[in-house]
Amino acid sequence: RLREELGIWYDRDIYQELSEELLHRETLRITDKDFLDSMLIISAYLDRFQDRKVEFTGFVYHDGTMAENELAVARISITCCLADATVYGLLVRSDQPLPPNDTWVRVHGRIAATRFMEENIPMILADRLETIPAPDQPYVYPRLYSSYVFEEES
Repeated sequence: RLREELGIWYDRDIYQELSEELLHRETLRITDKDFLDSMLIISAYLDRFQDRKVEFTGFVYHDGTMAENELAVARISITCCLADATVYGLLVRSDQPLPPNDTWVRVHGRIAATRFMEENIPMILADRLETIPAPDQPYVYPRLYSSYVFEEES
């Protein structure tokens, strides 16, 4: 599944190592550097991450198809250039009032699952949604792509 999502940016060793690292963490503090990779791994191995604590940041999106207490918290991922930009994130359920669309938040919660279009998908049960400033760099990249791009710039 990861290979399908990442195409040429998939490296078995990198994702094996990151998967093992995430599975050993008590709390998954997902950073900008590992956002895309972590989201893909959590989705691919959802059963192994059930009830794990998680923290991550992204922008809020809520539409009429979601329940009143649900929102998506997402980032825009680039794997080649801006033309291939894709939104990745997680569905979040919260008892707090939901921030407006495009607000940046830090989510503190636990990983659960819900059914969507006959598939189990991650759902974060939020303990807290913390409003934060938008980051200087709002885009996220696959780990291998990031290292390639930043090595080239050096």
